[in-house]
Amino acid sequence: AGATVFGAASGLTRLVGEATGGLAMDNDFAQRRRKAQQMRAEDAGHGLALGVKALGQGFCEGATGVLAKPLQGAMDDGARGFVKGLGRGLLGVAAKPLSGVASLVSKTAEGIASDANDLTARGRRAAALRTRVRQPRLIGPDGVLLPYPKMPIGSPTTDEQ
Repeated sequence: AGATVFGAASGLTRLVGEATGGLAMDNDFAQRRRKAQQMRAEDAGHGLALGVKALGQGFCEGATGVLAKPLQGAMDDGARGFVKGLGRGLLGVAAKPLSGVASLVSKTAEGIASDANDLTARGRRAAALRTRVRQPRLIGPDGVLLPYPKMPIGSPTTDEQ
């Protein structure tokens, strides 16, 4: 039940973060935010770390955007661009930190849900399925794929090759 509750909370706050991030009208920020959201929180600590990083980025980008957007607009379109950039910068100074707060809550909840899921029987079965079945292939120093070793990597016979 805990995994379901925190999973739902994570999804809801992720939607709130996407909405507030979209209000900033900054495509670069939105793309960086989507990329950061793709990282999965493995546990509560990792989720908190991802969330704090997103929070810091939201505040930093909001603060720098209020100065950078008007200048960028002025260079692109003169006085009209400056006014548009000022509007975008002011929207971003509010929306980007809110998006960061939502990411903090979302990633922390995602990490807690992951921890709760690992404690359940379903989570243990899923973890067992994620374990490696065979050893990875080796790539030699010349970049050529080496033949698949018949012995597990780390055994005395494969270390001598």
